[in-house]
Amino acid sequence: MASIFDLTEVNPWWKNPDLIAEDLHIKKFESSMIKWKPGIKRYINLNVDDYVLYTVRGPRQVGKTTLIKLIIRDYLESGINPLRICFLTCDLVSSPKALEDIIQTYINYANSQTKDHLFLFIDEITAVRDWQESIKSLWNKGLLKNISVVACGSHAMDIKAGADRLPGRTGRGDPVKHIRFVPMKFAEFICCYNPELGNEFGKRGLNEGKKRRKILTDLINGKDNEHLSWLLMQKLDLDRLLETYMLTGGIACAVNEFKKTAKIQNETYNDYIRAFQSDLSHWKRDTSTAKYLISSIIEKIGCKVHWNSLKADFATQPTIKAYVNNMYDCFALVYFNSSRISGSGKRISGASEKGKKIYILDPFIFHCLRYWTSPVGNKTALELSMEYLSDETNRGKIIETIIADHLVRFAFNLNPSDNFDAKNEIFFWRPNKEEIDFIVNFDNKLLPIESKYRYDIPAKSIKLVSQFAKEQNINGIVVSKDEFKKYDNVITIPASIFLTLI
Repeated sequence: MASIFDLTEVNPWWKNPDLIAEDLHIKKFESSMIKWKPGIKRYINLNVDDYVLYTVRGPRQVGKTTLIKLIIRDYLESGINPLRICFLTCDLVSSPKALEDIIQTYINYANSQTKDHLFLFIDEITAVRDWQESIKSLWNKGLLKNISVVACGSHAMDIKAGADRLPGRTGRGDPVKHIRFVPMKFAEFICCYNPELGNEFGKRGLNEGKKRRKILTDLINGKDNEHLSWLLMQKLDLDRLLETYMLTGGIACAVNEFKKTAKIQNETYNDYIRAFQSDLSHWKRDTSTAKYLISSIIEKIGCKVHWNSLKADFATQPTIKAYVNNMYDCFALVYFNSSRISGSGKRISGASEKGKKIYILDPFIFHCLRYWTSPVGNKTALELSMEYLSDETNRGKIIETIIADHLVRFAFNLNPSDNFDAKNEIFFWRPNKEEIDFIVNFDNKLLPIESKYRYDIPAKSIKLVSQFAKEQNINGIVVSKDEFKKYDNVITIPASIFLTLI
């Protein structure tokens, strides 16, 4: 059985609550120019009367450990007994039994000192194979009463699979207990990167997702909204911020580095690449196959593909599908199926045999993976990224990628659930040779969204979106570079405004 003294070193606040300020993650956060406090904290409600288990999963380098430390600091600053808060890291934990012993040691000691609710934060839980067995055993022993647990790990697939094996053992019935922690979206980036504009957002309530979604909903439903007019007046500033976001994405370390130095060091890209390679090794996936596949996906961004069109001579269709689904589960990419619409025009499902569109999530992750899979010569990763973005066609691809990522978040926020799967909520539509990039389940209707990041919007794009929107009795959207205009039942809206709203 582990000793309580072994836990004191990683829980220095038991001696003195002020020592949380000396934590390396907290110090790094406080020294950063960009202080991002993720909105997902609203889904983590630890003030309960019984037991609850939350799992946190997301891409590498997104800041899961920092999130935990910020939550711990908030609780300490609220004045609660520090002994009620325990942080564990599983880097050196050898087995589920060892993890169970450590947790039981803490619970037994804390319960001997206080009868109040306990808060247990477990970092890198996926380092312990079959970690869920320890939670199951503690539950069966009745030791998890009156305790809130937050568990996160580097391997998103493992933490999801582990949580799925704990039916009935995750506690109170929140609709979301398995938290998706993804990089900051554009609206969050705006508030962090430009504090002056962020303050104006705060005064108008636009730092709240519900308020921004209300503006977009009013636009789709043909209603006026005073805040939209104000946002349109900020378009030039938002355009400039979007230029930066296309380079840094929402990975806080990259954003902070670029804000501070106007550069991103190669090592920052390599940190993500090494972490991704670690995931490949963990899944027992071949690096060469993965590089070929990612290179092929990048080349075909925005185009309809089939598994066969992605496979290499040395990889079968089932193998390629498995690789893509692995990367989907770890938030490196997302893919949508071609739509199949019922006769009523009100219901939609994915027709995977008719092809799919694959996007790499977050611009910085895109640039990292492109740097990893491209012949770069003497160019740095930043130079390669800026060169890519200097081409107008490539910029359009990145914008479509960002839209895909943000629509996943938008769809989740409309109906948050542990069972959320983007492939069930977002599709693309290709009736003939033309195509609508995104069809989103929205308020019991199907919302057509087309990405056209250019100054001149083709009339055929407006016509196709209009025809689809008319059947749904809704306003369709074409995301433009510069144009904001109403065409009967189609609205063209600049990308920087649209991405701010979702």
